[in-house]
Amino acid sequence: MERVKTISEFNTYFGKKPPKYNNIDVGIYDEIENQLLKSPPIYLDFYRISLKFDFVDPLAFGVNNNQIGKWQMFFSSPGTKLEWDLKENASGFYIQICPSLINTNPFLNHSFLNYGGHEALFLTKAEEFQLINLFQDTVKEYNNNIESLTVLLAYCNLIFSYIERFYTRQFNSQQDKYHRLVDDFFNELENYYTPNSEIKRLATVGYFADKLNTSTNYLSDIIKSNTNQTAKEHIDNKIIKISKILLLQTKMSISEIAYRLGFDYPNYFARFFKKGTNISPSQFRSNK
Repeated sequence: MERVKTISEFNTYFGKKPPKYNNIDVGIYDEIENQLLKSPPIYLDFYRISLKFDFVDPLAFGVNNNQIGKWQMFFSSPGTKLEWDLKENASGFYIQICPSLINTNPFLNHSFLNYGGHEALFLTKAEEFQLINLFQDTVKEYNNNIESLTVLLAYCNLIFSYIERFYTRQFNSQQDKYHRLVDDFFNELENYYTPNSEIKRLATVGYFADKLNTSTNYLSDIIKSNTNQTAKEHIDNKIIKISKILLLQTKMSISEIAYRLGFDYPNYFARFFKKGTNISPSQFRSNK
């Protein structure tokens, strides 16, 4: 698979003009006459945020809401696979932004930037109106002869803040869909950690996201939205629960328990257990 390191390199590949800045590019798909309609999988080293018109059927994503309009938002992040096969030119707006620019402007750092193509945002008609106007103003600022990266980033920050708000609305309005994902997460977690399991490695949110065919950030946000706890907190709580069972109901040494649960070092397990319970594993066992 081809790796595309810079925005300029991708623009040449896709058929767009070179970017005004090396680390950020804003534009309108409709103004690109010779769009590349089909691409094999490639990897980008920057973020892409797209507001596209009539791109996919919302029902394909499990969205059944007569208030949803015809505009959707899609995201790709550094290191993730990107491929497409279009019948006609894409229509809408885009922002391309490098991680280095987000790192130096942390107000731009939002979890949805790493959601990926499986977690599109479907907009209501009112939300469409807000974002289209914002993107149009952002493009005007980008094309302004007076260069002002500060103002441009302020527009991006406003767009990102609205996107975050609209995702919250989508999470709350599609409870059946997201409850299934939450249930699947807890089922996978329950099956991964049992008193009789021989765990080869500590579970991570990324592991469960892969199992559920979604992104780490998306799974984390859905779990937090539905349970008021992060996926990481649920994993840690499960490890503590199984640890207590093994400490109370077996004669395994603390080192053996640590290795069984996937810890590389017993002292790491001891610190983890004490952080979660305010007591060491040996003290917990002696107090039974």
